[in-house]
Amino acid sequence: MSTPVIIIGVVLLVAVVAFWQHQRTSAHKQSLANAGFERSESLGGSPEILIDEQGSEIALVGVSDLQRFAFERLRGIEVTHKDRPESEGTYGITLQVEGLPDQAVHFGDEWQARRVRERLLPFVKDR
Repeated sequence: MSTPVIIIGVVLLVAVVAFWQHQRTSAHKQSLANAGFERSESLGGSPEILIDEQGSEIALVGVSDLQRFAFERLRGIEVTHKDRPESEGTYGITLQVEGLPDQAVHFGDEWQARRVRERLLPFVKDR
């Protein structure tokens, strides 16, 4: 096989995987909407954080998983950082939710993780 054929094959594979991931997250968002979740804000992240202020709920939408919980179950939020030798590090937040294991959400930089933490702090019960 020649190099251009291999490169085209890899690009095609990446495009197919990206399309599949988009379809899966779109299906999760549609199921949320069908269940009455009215998205008022998207905070990004991986998994993506969606807020329904009218229904007082937060949803975490990932490729393979969907978590939905009431504001009143949110017990705490911490900014996390993992050092990686090949990059500046990976930042995120950890949501402590009553009745669930800690929920990790990844972001590209510290500023974004801190901004989302500040946005979610008003929803934390018993702060």
